[in-house]
Amino acid sequence: MKNALLLLIILSLCGCMHTDKLAVEKADRYMETLQESTYAPCTRSDGKKHRVCIVARGQYYPGGMLLYFAVDKLKRDGWITSDLPFSSDRVYADDIFNHLCGKDIGPYMEFTDFFSVNTKNREAIQSNIDSLIQNKKIDMIICIGTNAGIIGKTASQGRIPVLVSFSVDPVTSGITKDSDVSGIKNIWAHVDFSGSKNQLMLYKSICDFTNLGMIYYSESVAGLKGFQSAAENMGIKISSVKMDEDASSTDDTDNYYSKYISNISTLVNEYKIDAFMINSDMINDEEAADKICNMLYEKGIPVFGQSGDEFIQKGSPLMSVTFDPKDDAVFLAITAEGVLSGSKPEEMPQKYSSPLHIAINKTAADKLNADLNYDILKYADKIYY
Repeated sequence: MKNALLLLIILSLCGCMHTDKLAVEKADRYMETLQESTYAPCTRSDGKKHRVCIVARGQYYPGGMLLYFAVDKLKRDGWITSDLPFSSDRVYADDIFNHLCGKDIGPYMEFTDFFSVNTKNREAIQSNIDSLIQNKKIDMIICIGTNAGIIGKTASQGRIPVLVSFSVDPVTSGITKDSDVSGIKNIWAHVDFSGSKNQLMLYKSICDFTNLGMIYYSESVAGLKGFQSAAENMGIKISSVKMDEDASSTDDTDNYYSKYISNISTLVNEYKIDAFMINSDMINDEEAADKICNMLYEKGIPVFGQSGDEFIQKGSPLMSVTFDPKDDAVFLAITAEGVLSGSKPEEMPQKYSSPLHIAINKTAADKLNADLNYDILKYADKIYY
């Protein structure tokens, strides 16, 4: 499989091949089993439809892709009968919800409420969800992202199932108690501890840095502990600066990006970083991303994206990865089917290692004189010139 071959290339570059090859093969077998798994569609015990609430960042296309493929899996298994008038590329979660909400999507389930998350509206969303649960308006919450998962868990308080996907580190963030199964009533979260390690190995194979800079507002959203643990084992130092807010929650963008650039100067001049990662949610403006990256490229410092390729195609970070939303979506959808069929979320398996998908900015590589290995270029999903 392409994903397994790509990861093996990365691992062979970093001298970690044998142990992780077995892990990759196990993950591939597990996903093949999941793809074949189905739960027969069913209604609630009272014969009514299951009512599902979604919590996610609305204008965030990786989350939209995950929801798209999850709905597609539910449709293929008979839980949903409605088609989506979208492609999987560049689709947003709120677009999918707005299409499905209020429509007859079959006799088994319906989507009732959608909450778009940023760091300023957590308490309001939690209050609204609490009211929906108290008034018995929803039966399940699907959360996409760490912030969404924290909100869903806090609002539910174990009263209804909460399923969390696309969270960088749900264990460290406190969403789930353990990695294999959650151990918390009515909580399930997709856990993948290999992502940060494989990501750092890939980036280091391209540019042999020793001190990686990060700017973040939340340790859990940035997956900081996972990156620090992986970096320590690889002899990499991570130098980080914490900001009070993320780009999606600020009203004064000029002041926000001024502070962000000031923090980059601190990382460069005081911490002496030789590589930089744009962490999730910290930049959402293309011009700002381009300005920041070029500022660092002039100093010979490569910039990587933590996840997604939205800025790479505009000529900004050197490289970024995303995790396969289709595989993650299948994992989420089958878990949802199991829970709706009566399985306990806290007993459902949580671990699956998603393969990396690579996007490369060849223009940035040329600016840095970065030597892109032929195999990396061959197996990259997207190359932007």
